[in-house]
Amino acid sequence: MKKDIRKRILEKNGTLDKKIRVEYSSIINRNIESIIGKDDTSIALFYPMETEADIVPFIATLLKRGKTVSFPKITDTKAKKMAFYSVTSLRDLSV
Repeated sequence: MKKDIRKRILEKNGTLDKKIRVEYSSIINRNIESIIGKDDTSIALFYPMETEADIVPFIATLLKRGKTVSFPKITDTKAKKMAFYSVTSLRDLSV
């Protein structure tokens, strides 16, 4: 069931007009930025896929503010394990 829902959402995202995606991304960036507190020092995020909201500007803002930004990485597919890795620059991200 979860796989089916995710598949439908991804398919719908893939058909979204680029202009609308940019507009939605801007709204999403403003909204998520408003919930990060001054005292929050560490934030974990997923790097966006091409069909998802572009939160890279938000990530850049967090890094400029000196926040610790971490991303998940699958370390063992058989054991279904993942670890979080911190970055200090957008250049540290290899997708």
